[in-house]
Amino acid sequence: LPVVATYKQSTEYVTKRYGTPWSSELDQLLSVQISKAMNQEIEPKAALDAAQEELKPIVEKYMK
Repeated sequence: LPVVATYKQSTEYVTKRYGTPWSSELDQLLSVQISKAMNQEIEPKAALDAAQEELKPIVEKYMK
């Protein structure tokens, strides 16, 4: 399967997860917005701006 070869290559560039309590919520928000950008539903900058706006209340919740 081609995906297996791609996965194997990606393991060479492993990075640590975010050290924040909201990291999984961030991943979810980014995934949705990046998918929209990749499907050309919105511009990439608009996708990142939207994710940032959606994340603000989540970060504020944890910073209290």
